[in-house]
Amino acid sequence: MEEKFIHRVASNNIGATRAHNVLSSIRGSRYLVHGTITDFKNCRRDLNVFIGENDAQMLKDKMEGRRDHLHNFSFEYKLENSELSAFFWADETAKCNYEAFGDIISFDATYRTNRYCMVFVPFTGVDNHRKCVTIGAGMIAKENIESFTFLLESFLKAFKKQPNIIVTDQDPAMKVAVSKVFTESKHRLCTWHITNKLPTKVCGDVENNAEFKSKFHKLVWSIYTGPEQFEKRWRELMEEYNLLGNKWLSDMYEIRHRWIPSYFKDVEFCGLMRTTSRSESENSFFNSFTHYGDTLIQFMFSFDAAMDKQRYIQETLDHQTKNTTPKYKTPLNIEKHAAKLYTRTIFRLIQVEIEESVWRCSHNVVNTEGVIETTIVKEKRKSQPVEDDLVPLQMYNTEPIHEFKVTRNTEDGNIECSCQMFLRLGILCKHIFHVLNNCDIEEIPEKYICKRWMKDLIPADIRQKKVLYSETDNEAEEMANKAISSVDYCLRALMNNKAELKEFVEKIENMRAEIEDKGLNQEKLPKEARYESMLGVRVREQNEIQNPTDMYHVS
Repeated sequence: MEEKFIHRVASNNIGATRAHNVLSSIRGSRYLVHGTITDFKNCRRDLNVFIGENDAQMLKDKMEGRRDHLHNFSFEYKLENSELSAFFWADETAKCNYEAFGDIISFDATYRTNRYCMVFVPFTGVDNHRKCVTIGAGMIAKENIESFTFLLESFLKAFKKQPNIIVTDQDPAMKVAVSKVFTESKHRLCTWHITNKLPTKVCGDVENNAEFKSKFHKLVWSIYTGPEQFEKRWRELMEEYNLLGNKWLSDMYEIRHRWIPSYFKDVEFCGLMRTTSRSESENSFFNSFTHYGDTLIQFMFSFDAAMDKQRYIQETLDHQTKNTTPKYKTPLNIEKHAAKLYTRTIFRLIQVEIEESVWRCSHNVVNTEGVIETTIVKEKRKSQPVEDDLVPLQMYNTEPIHEFKVTRNTEDGNIECSCQMFLRLGILCKHIFHVLNNCDIEEIPEKYICKRWMKDLIPADIRQKKVLYSETDNEAEEMANKAISSVDYCLRALMNNKAELKEFVEKIENMRAEIEDKGLNQEKLPKEARYESMLGVRVREQNEIQNPTDMYHVS
């Protein structure tokens, strides 16, 4: 039987039938696969039966083993009537990610991915490639204040400091927990979730009025409108369409300071994550690895596989940044300086700003009062905002804004623009680049080099670390993986050399015969011992904690 293969591919949400088909393709024939499709299905069934009532206890033992033996691994859990009701975990790589990218975090509790209907709650940030990065995760049996409070307190215990901004949906239990635990963070509601409810909350002729919807979205999503201007325009819009009596709109107006971008303009990095779409993207990502019928211990293998893919992608992007040279679009030295500092993704955004500072910007007013130099920069044409991946483009305020005020202190080098892009995103805007170029400044001033966007923030060896502690021999597991890789390499290398391939196969067959003669065939071990080896945790004689009750299916 191919028990280990079946178990491993299950971590990538590949079922028994597909697993059998894949292995048949790899080996070139179904006759070379040990077991039928039915055998593969029975293997999955038998493993689930083996886990059975031991699931929560096995998960606890496995995670506590990681916490006790792996550097900087955190694991916390909560019981309710001896049943596992919530748990939180974060490894060393997640903590490095939080240190670099923990300024703004989103978490979303809408994803049920196991047989107990526990809710998976990933904490999501934005890395230096503008990709989602998982910063810790948890599971809860109930979406109540106590469970969310436990998660946030566990998060704070693991990471020691609070994020600048936390983005959630409108869940009332979340609101209470965030205000209780994250006392120093700015709590922001998901604007997208709120605006998405508009069609169901506004009835009558207005519901299908395209002009009203356009005006509403432009007002709500504007990154330039200030609070006073927003409030004035909101009243005018409500009066124009006779919506002053709409309760939902009135309620949303009362909490406007929690979801309208105008009220976050002065908060650093407020533009990085304007909705929980990052969390929803993560949920979709994890969904490709997990199955709703998974046990908790199986889910953890799938989570590890998902993290391996996420971190591999990040490492690939780091490699591309280091080993490729971008094409420059201007003769300015400041563009070359930016290429040396930032990841390739961020450089491309800055490159657009630098290019547009040359071709789309001009200045017509420069006033100097003491050391303060004020420049009015005019754009020839408004360009698409850099936040285009966060919300649909049509939701932006597309009003023609042509002039921006840039103030520069000639003594200490401080420079600010009325568009506030650097505050919102940590990236200098085209208006500032235009002024810097006019002043013959050829490098980005050090104080405006945002560290979170720079190269090489997370060491490669940290990303490549595997969370592998178990009661079984991980060193043997790693050697086995290397052996499989080496054999695969030899087969590919010798595929077109029949004589050499024959000699190699004979050597392998001889080694196999020696192993059989010594009685070292692990497949002859009892099934329970093989399953314990695969799961990396042993079954206790008596469980201290019980599996969660399916809170969503209990009458």
